[in-house]
Amino acid sequence: MQIRDATEAVLDAVAHVQAQTIGASAFYDDALNLDAAYQRLYPRIAGYFARTFHPSQSLPERTLIVAEENDQIIGFIAGHRSRRMGCDGELQWMFVRPAWQRKGVGATLTHRHLPGDESAKIRPSR
Repeated sequence: MQIRDATEAVLDAVAHVQAQTIGASAFYDDALNLDAAYQRLYPRIAGYFARTFHPSQSLPERTLIVAEENDQIIGFIAGHRSRRMGCDGELQWMFVRPAWQRKGVGATLTHRHLPGDESAKIRPSR
């Protein structure tokens, strides 16, 4: 598995990973319609990457990291700097294709994304 920073060229695959993961869950309204999920998600992912979609109180610095296996995107994590709720940053998304879940992909992405600085304030938001 390779972990790398995302480029604009992989955003379509990233949106498909998110749609497939949502499709595997009955939690979302469009869970059974992958095309509808993709159509809803791609503009948000592309806007987040281009810095034209801004989560509440986010700062400009952000990252989107992908996990690849055999030239296929199998998961991704995205986050940004923020001062909301006294934190240094927020995790925006983390999705792993259902077939790759529980195989360490999410943990690897998380370790790559989280700051190495022990002074960073990391806590769950409510």
